[in-house]
Amino acid sequence: MRLRDGRPLATDGPYAEAHDVIGGYYVITADSDAQAEAIACECPHQGGGRWIELRKIDAMA
Repeated sequence: MRLRDGRPLATDGPYAEAHDVIGGYYVITADSDAQAEAIACECPHQGGGRWIELRKIDAMA
């Protein structure tokens, strides 16, 4: 996700290339992709040419 004209823009892939830097990560719990996108839109680090990449992970018990 990234901001375009001040609004969140979500696209499917491609994922970040190997030369991109991961500045950190959050683990969130969401019931759907739409809910995960809504949570990501609230992230204060979005904007200024930065992006947020959403990936599903499985919990290990």
